[in-house]
Amino acid sequence: MLSEGTSAQVDAARARLNGWSSDAGAASGGSYVYKGRNRALDQRTDDFERTIWPHAAAAYSFARWMVRNPHDAEDIAQESLVKALRSLHTRCGASPRPWLLAIVRNTALNFLTRGRSPMETEWSETADRSPDAAPDPERGLIDRQNRDRVRAAIGRLQPEFREALVLRELEGMPYKEIGYVLGIPIGTVMSRLSRARHLLADEILGRAEGGAA
Repeated sequence: MLSEGTSAQVDAARARLNGWSSDAGAASGGSYVYKGRNRALDQRTDDFERTIWPHAAAAYSFARWMVRNPHDAEDIAQESLVKALRSLHTRCGASPRPWLLAIVRNTALNFLTRGRSPMETEWSETADRSPDAAPDPERGLIDRQNRDRVRAAIGRLQPEFREALVLRELEGMPYKEIGYVLGIPIGTVMSRLSRARHLLADEILGRAEGGAA
């Protein structure tokens, strides 16, 4: 289930798509008003809503992990969704989520290589999670602090390790799909994940020891 914070970003993406006038056409109430004008176009937008749109939240989350700025991530996710709608006919049987996330990655890399240096923000779940349902408030606080600590440590990893770890541990993607998104062989995915896990452990333990000292 989407949290309110993520839902707001997804709603913003839908608003941009609904306002797109070149390929997507105008829309009303989430349903494209050009329905019936062109059967092929109707089929494409039906396919988009059915196969791609359910992964819009993952697109925003992955973009945020890549650029580490929520506002830039929103723009990247929205741009990626529009690209996906435009190029849906090129998917050729590829699984929807890795296909979309590959578009997100390429869009984010283009953003980062344009010389823009976004202000990075530490990932915090405070605005993006539902109230903790744990019966013990202290236990719930500890759990949240641990999650935030791990997420912050992931955010400090080098991009090639961070993106692989996010796709595997947070998105739960199999090695084959990770390889598709990153454009690397499965063997490279496995070795990169192994290295990423070691770096993450060192980062967490190093911070913990530094704090204890």
